[in-house]
Amino acid sequence: MLNKTLGTLFSLSILLSACGPTDPPTNSTTTIAGRVIDGYVSGATVFLDLNYNGIADSDEPSALSGNAGQYELALTPDQRSCLAYAPLVVQVPVGAVDADLGTVTQAYSMTLPPSFDENASQSNVHITPLTSVIWQSAQKKVAANTLSNLNCDSVKADVGLQTDLTKLVDDAIAVAVAHYNMSQERIFADFVASGDIAASDIAQKIVKGLQASVAHTAQLQAQYPDAALARVSFFQSDDRDVDADTYPDAWYRETYLITDTINRFELIKIDEDLETEIRTIIYGNKTTQPYDNATVTESFEFESRKGDDSPYSCDIKEGVRLHSEGIGYELVNLSSRTATEYNDCVVSDFAAILTGRYAFIDYEIDDIEYNTQYHYPTDTDFPFLIDWVNLNSLSDYIDFDLLIPTLYGLSYRFDDTETGSADWWVKTKTFKDGDDEHRISRNQKGEWRRKITYANGEYTTQCGTDGVYWQTCVE
Repeated sequence: MLNKTLGTLFSLSILLSACGPTDPPTNSTTTIAGRVIDGYVSGATVFLDLNYNGIADSDEPSALSGNAGQYELALTPDQRSCLAYAPLVVQVPVGAVDADLGTVTQAYSMTLPPSFDENASQSNVHITPLTSVIWQSAQKKVAANTLSNLNCDSVKADVGLQTDLTKLVDDAIAVAVAHYNMSQERIFADFVASGDIAASDIAQKIVKGLQASVAHTAQLQAQYPDAALARVSFFQSDDRDVDADTYPDAWYRETYLITDTINRFELIKIDEDLETEIRTIIYGNKTTQPYDNATVTESFEFESRKGDDSPYSCDIKEGVRLHSEGIGYELVNLSSRTATEYNDCVVSDFAAILTGRYAFIDYEIDDIEYNTQYHYPTDTDFPFLIDWVNLNSLSDYIDFDLLIPTLYGLSYRFDDTETGSADWWVKTKTFKDGDDEHRISRNQKGEWRRKITYANGEYTTQCGTDGVYWQTCVE
């Protein structure tokens, strides 16, 4: 989806050096061109962020935007090879000029996500608040999936990583399309030139959040200079606070902090002044510990996601994940309880509070991604690995590799119908049909659901009972 959108917007302009037609290809440069847009912004620095750090380093190609926000960025062959695998970032400093709003008085930055497609050509490459929201949303999922230390070379060399990142960006585009009721084409377009007033109004609100994000992120990074990730984001509306329709104009501050000893996440509802805190939506800490080819995680979250008057509760998890021969296996122990503060959620003995268990299996066959999830309640004995609780404490005594044959023995294939002792399961498969993405799920009740996301970002959702005949879902 992303590749097609960016590929449609871009066209390649190759400028050969002036030495003549017999010059070797290594002397050629590629020039990409576009605009920096809130209104058109002049005096902003555009650069290819090769190491994903959001800073214009000395070895990264950069250019200054001129009249009507226009810029041209010349790339060497090596830099051109990274164009598909690194974001384009623009830093808008105090003193830059917004053609609509005047002189910029508070610095901010904007980003265009990478295309992950080397064949995508590059002209009319516009960087706007709307494209920045796409990358901001994708970065949340990057952090949630513990994908860190990204750079052009690591992404370019890892096809699996490219697939993962492409999906994260595509998902972020789909969310933005639905949230703003705006097609992909409008999100990536020059909305000033097209006279798209609705897009322009949305962009101005987004910039307010981007400005606050830059200032607060700088403060956090100064406090934790060696952090692997220190980022603060400000934005309007969030589906994690009931849903985006309940508080469409509410502002939120989201913080990710990852150091050698900290893995913290926070979502706070704030006043429109972007300073006054209204209430905590989520506050959580997560630890990750590797054991040979297994990874054990513990997560403690204090949360209230059902509206401003809803009580707080704990979401407590520990889990172990392995990957073998193209299949991922994961076991997660669950617990929940009411709470009045975060410390109520931090426990040392999972066995005393266990309320359920998930089993996950994911794999890919012929470019189709499959995911299966089982849930096991505590009112019946777990069918396997009953003593696998307090996983970190057991790491010296159990063989985590036993998870592979145990979960492999489940009826996890998409067409299997055996439930076993799970009280519910859901199986999904995701694949491309031309430019359209299909996501089909089925559960133990015999309910089927299909979501088709089209190339322009629009989608339809259908329901059925056999995976053959589909109709409009009745909620």
